[in-house]
Amino acid sequence: MRAGWNPSLTIGQRCNVMSHHFLDVGGSISLGDSVTLAGRDTQIWSHTMKMQDGKQVLVPVAVHVGNMAYVGAKVIVVCSDLPAWCLVGAGAVVVKSFPDNGEVQVIAGNPATVKRTYPKTIAGSDE
Repeated sequence: MRAGWNPSLTIGQRCNVMSHHFLDVGGSISLGDSVTLAGRDTQIWSHTMKMQDGKQVLVPVAVHVGNMAYVGAKVIVVCSDLPAWCLVGAGAVVVKSFPDNGEVQVIAGNPATVKRTYPKTIAGSDE
């Protein structure tokens, strides 16, 4: 293990992780409660390359997927956080974090953006 790296993987309660996903635990990845990684071939990356003293160095990053998030098949998450109750469309490439705004966010595209928001009450939650 590299000096200064503290790799970890935390999976919350009632999560559904389907087959053939890749979780790079160079840094840390945490999946909240009731997260679904649907389909197959989703990748979550928790390290990046940065310049330090004129040299390229690998740096660990913490990645968090919020409670009740649904991540479709073949999504790529690069060193970014996903909010609670989000729906990430199949094939999305997530290269920035999305703040939790208290609503259901539909995130899709390359690069991924918020396409639509809904109140949580429509999704069946009063939280």
